[in-house]
Formats: sequence, structure tokens, C-alpha cells
Amino acid sequence: MNNDCQEAGRFIREYQKHPILRDTLTVGFPSNFRKQKSVKLFSSPQPVGQTKLMAQIIDAELKKGMVPEDTLIVLPDEKLLMPVLHGIAGSVEKLNVTMGFSLSNTPLFNLIELLVELQIARREDYFNHRQVLALLSHPYMVAAGAPEANAKRKEILNHNWTRIPESFLATAVPVHRLIFKKSSHIPLTYLIEIITEIGSLESLTDFDREYAIQFMKLLNRMGTVVGNSESDEEVSTRENNKSLKSFLRLLKQLVGADKIAVTGEPLKGLQVMGVLETRNLDFKNVVILSLNEGAFPAFGNKGSYIPYNIRKAYGMPTIEHQDAMYAYLFYRVLQRAENIFLFYNSETDVLGQGEMSRYLQQLIYESGLKLERFALHNAIQPATIHPITIQKDEKILSALAQLNVGNRYFRGISPSVLNMYLECRLKFYFNSVARIKEPKEVDEDIGAMALGNIFHGVMERFYKQLAEKKKIIWLSMVILMITK
Repeated sequence: MNNDCQEAGRFIREYQKHPILRDTLTVGFPSNFRKQKSVKLFSSPQPVGQTKLMAQIIDAELKKGMVPEDTLIVLPDEKLLMPVLHGIAGSVEKLNVTMGFSLSNTPLFNLIELLVELQIARREDYFNHRQVLALLSHPYMVAAGAPEANAKRKEILNHNWTRIPESFLATAVPVHRLIFKKSSHIPLTYLIEIITEIGSLESLTDFDREYAIQFMKLLNRMGTVVGNSESDEEVSTRENNKSLKSFLRLLKQLVGADKIAVTGEPLKGLQVMGVLETRNLDFKNVVILSLNEGAFPAFGNKGSYIPYNIRKAYGMPTIEHQDAMYAYLFYRVLQRAENIFLFYNSETDVLGQGEMSRYLQQLIYESGLKLERFALHNAIQPATIHPITIQKDEKILSALAQLNVGNRYFRGISPSVLNMYLECRLKFYFNSVARIKEPKEVDEDIGAMALGNIFHGVMERFYKQLAEKKKIIWLSMVILMITK
């Protein structure tokens, strides 16, 4: 309060100077923050590691007698909602979620993106292999028909098809027939039909069905704005792609602003909230995740057309206002808590961003509270390296003998196989004897192996024809000499 450098007290200091609001503030503020607290700070690599560690700590504390109704989990990063729910599901019978889950983080949105990109990359009745393979391996496609999807993927990889015809992809699975077909330049009806079919799958969870319902509502709202989604009007491929790309950009903007409202019983169970939902609430046990720069506090919104200097000059909200608000909420939720568990990601990104939050730094060096620090890491245990030896039994000797048989282009061991043997005998065994190959991928360009096979085939035909010609000339000369 008395330190101007502390951004958490910025608004209260402004209220104290206000001619009207200053009379509503008490003279002495309660110093609950200085009371005895148990503060434990945990560092964990990667965000999911925080949720796993948090679930273990919550389970241990509940067994010690911690009351779920007195416990709050704060999620600055809404992407961790599902990992948190899955992590504490076995320890907590009832919980209340007071935050939204963004539609852009759902697997159904990933499927919709692939569907629109599939139509963008379509050329007449052929689809691009990238989108086709990604769709066939999507969880919803596998749930609709795993054998059919795997069979199609295997055949595409074996034949190295870069363009796949629509007739090949239209299987007996209803979802496949709906997906792999031509759509209009505004594919609302196309997407709604697919989402309806996916939502009717029996293997889906309740969360997946909720995703489908929310996307149906969103697409129906878009239909009221853009009009009829299916039109008989023919457009060129270029105009169609422009319309689809514009549609995808609009869809991403709408999905990014839309959230699924996850609700529960406020008076029962453990509480899971976002940062803004913690206002004016006190809990005995507080757990806060994602205490990293960029998550808590979040990066400021830079989408305004008004420059920062003008906003600052005219007293408009700036990034400092947002940071001060988040700082106030951070200290506010910790003020009356007795047991505090704080988590942050110990690994920064490649640019060095995402380090420990400045609020944690203030708590460590300026608050005067005693913190217990723990780090989740894997202990280094050097293992003894044992050489891998393969005994040459009759089966292996027979496989080695088969290498000398060769193929239609080369008789005996090829130079590449011989180089592999000289570089690494174990690699030679796995590749040429045990026949353990790397996973196949569609290669759009002619690789070295394919080019070599083509070259050898052409040269073989050329020399066979040349040999036949020389043989015919030789026979004619023999016949001529005999007749003379």
C-alpha cells in the first residue's frame, strides 16, 4: 500500500486520493497477508508436469484431512483445465468449475480446421495426401471406424499417392462419405452434417458431445449472418479457395472468443476457477498453477488501434492497468489463505520467454514469507551399456543367404547395404536381415531410391534391346555365310 513500486496497490492508492471514494476506505487495512502461512513453491518442467504433480499433492493432502470445500485451484492458463480434471478425478468426488473452456482447445476444432483445409487443397475430385492422412488418423475418425481408416492410410502410404481420388476414400463408414466429398465455398451445411454424425458416435465422452453441441450453435449463428451456406452458383477454383480461406479466418476468430461454460455446485466439492473468478473469495487452501510470465500475468492485448502514448496521455487503460489488476488478484487470493501451493514451469521456450512470474519473485524476495521450494526432476542414473549381440542361428544364416539372390536390378549385396554393414552391423541386421523398416511416408518428390530404380530399369531395357539387335545381326551374318 505504501510502496509506489508495488503494482498490486495501485488502484487502492488512487481511490485514497479520490474526493468521494476515499471516504469509503478504512483508515487501517487488515494485515492478513503477514499472518503465519505455509507456502510451498514447486517447479516442474512443462505445463502438464505441473498438473500431474498438483494431483499427487492434492491426493496426499486430502488423505491428511484437507477439506475439499476449503480448497481452491486457480488456473491462469485455461488450456490446463482438462489435464487438471483428469488428474484429480480419482481423488475428488465432487468439484465445481467456475471458468470457461475455449473451443479453440478442443479436438473437434482441430478436425474442423482439417476439413476446411481439405476443401482448400482439393483439385477437382482429388484430395491432398496431407489433409487426408491427418484426418484418417484423427481420434474421431478412428472412433468412427478404425479398421477402415487404418486400411486406407496403409494403402496410401504403400502406393505413395500424393493425390487421392474421392471414389477411393468413400468407404462404408458414414463419416467418411460425408467428409470426402466436394463442398461449397461456404461449407456450413457440410460441417454441420459431419458434426452431427460425429456427435452420434457411441464411443464419445460427454465432453466430446458438449463440444459438438457448442460448435453446432456457433455454426448456426454464422449461418444467420452469411445466409444460405449451400449455393448452386458455380465459382472458379481460385474464388472458391479465397472464400474458404476467408471462412476459416472468420471461424478462428469466432471460436477464439467462444467458450464452453463448465458449471457445477458452488457449495460442494473442490473449487476450480480462473483468475478473474477469484475476486472477493477467501479459501483456506489455495493452489495456483502456471505462475510464469505470459500466463500470470498474461501478455497484454496489443490489438488496439490507439497507440500506447495516446492511451497513457488521456488516462485510458494500458498494459500497466492490466498488470496491476492481476497483481491485486494474486495477493488478494493469498491474503487469508493458510496453506498455499504455487506451481510454475521451470523450462523456458527457445527465446527465453516464460520465466518465473514477477509476482513469485516479489513473494520470494519482498514479502517476508518463508517459502519451501521443491523441484520436480528425474534423478540421473547412469546405466551400464551392454552390447547387443545377435547369434547367427539357422534362420539368420538363411536370411543372409537370401541377400545374395538379389533382385531384378542387382544380383548380390548392393553397395548401400555393404556400407551399412561397415558403418553399423546392428543397423545392417535390423534393416536387411530382420526386415525392420522405418514408417512409410508419402514422398512428393522423387527420392534417391526411386530415381535409382527408374534409372536401372531404363538401362536394363536399353541394353536388352541392344543385345537383341546384336544377336539378330550376328545370326544374319551366320546364315549369309552358310548360304554362300
